[in-house]
Amino acid sequence: MSYRISDDGELNKIVEIIAKHAKEEEERVKASLKTWFEEKSFFDKLRVQMVLDYIYPPTSKGRNEMSGRFNYVKYDEKSIESQNQFKSVFEGLENMVSNLQDGRAKSLVMTKLEEAYLWVGKAIRDEQLAKRGGVEQPERKDG
Repeated sequence: MSYRISDDGELNKIVEIIAKHAKEEEERVKASLKTWFEEKSFFDKLRVQMVLDYIYPPTSKGRNEMSGRFNYVKYDEKSIESQNQFKSVFEGLENMVSNLQDGRAKSLVMTKLEEAYLWVGKAIRDEQLAKRGGVEQPERKDG
């Protein structure tokens, strides 16, 4: 037995009912996932968030409202020179460390040098943002 829709008004009513049911189901699933999500480890939460972002992608408006901490920041000449000076110092330290005996201690020294260099880059980036009043890179277009 098949059902025939007699007019557009009836079709619209059916579409509204389906959409309402789908929205209610989506809210129920989100509530269940939120409860489950709160009990999970960091990595489980990260995996779930990736799946949810795939299923329910953040709107472009939502992405624009994010912090921007991963956006590209162009350095001025002074900052480029500063970065290069730090790089030279760190390369010198790396050379000295390479003469140490291989082992855990040497590996930790190298890791800490890498971490320190990372923080130098972060400090220079923050300085660039402060000079621009917090504006990331208005003239650059991603994509």
